Amino acid sequence: MKKAATRKLNQGITILLFAFILISIGSYWSITNQVNARKNVINSQSLISAVEHILLDLQNAELGQRGFDLTNSDTYLTPFELSVKSIPLNIKSVRANLDSASIQMERIDSIERIANMRIAVLQKLVESTQKIQPLNTQQIQDGNLYMATCRGIIERFVAFEKNKLAEELNNLDASSSQSSTILLFTGLISLLIASGFYIYMRKDMLNRVELEMELKHKDHIITKRIQATQEIASKIANGDLAARITDDKSDELGSLTISLNEMASSLENAFNKVTENEWKQSGIALLNESLSGNKLPEAVSSAALSSLIEYCGCTNGAFY
Repeated sequence: MKKAATRKLNQGITILLFAFILISIGSYWSITNQVNARKNVINSQSLISAVEHILLDLQNAELGQRGFDLTNSDTYLTPFELSVKSIPLNIKSVRANLDSASIQMERIDSIERIANMRIAVLQKLVESTQKIQPLNTQQIQDGNLYMATCRGIIERFVAFEKNKLAEELNNLDASSSQSSTILLFTGLISLLIASGFYIYMRKDMLNRVELEMELKHKDHIITKRIQATQEIASKIANGDLAARITDDKSDELGSLTISLNEMASSLENAFNKVTENEWKQSGIALLNESLSGNKLPEAVSSAALSSLIEYCGCTNGAFY
């Protein structure tokens, strides 16, 4: 019984452990998807910010060149120089977060090439202003063309990343929903398994308690039957051959009581026969004693009849 209970307990723990492993795997898969989606979201946001900063640097450089051209003040060259230094850093940051074989890498290469061309034009315009030379109209037109082209590429770059960002946000929402669903589903499964295991174990324990009580009751009854059998056997051993035991059960103990009753009955019959034979023998001996000697027939008859009446306990007697 203990081995069966231990086996059932091990089975229940194994099922719960298996459910816990499934929950852990599902949670790990869901959390991993969420982490990857968040990384992709952050990466897209960083790319958008860096590319827009490139466009802002170009605009600042352009404003610095125009301010310097209009005022001939070196104050406007500071944002120009800062933008010239910032653009390569932002391009490097964008390139570090891109796949080398992606279309976005081709776009950032184009942005870098055109931005360098635009900066080169602005630097030539700054040099012309410093040398007090008239501005080259063709350079201005080329610079505007470069700026428009670069803005268009940046807009396509940002649009691509925003679409990707929206997709990743949808994936993140879906992953969060899946995670909640998985946790809820596995939690319900675990609850059902635990409840079923509890109900099963409780039922098993109740059955065991009921069986134990039944065994105790049977043990009590068997003990009483054995004690009754022992008492009857003791009475028979002490000479009470009329003692009997009443047991209508059809089990081994019932068969034993039947055999004991049969033995007592046989002993009683044998004892009665022995007693009867002894009584007859004693009567015959008494009758022989009363008939012995030289006596008249009347005296013999009277003595024999008196002996028989007295021995048999009769009131009177007669010979015919």
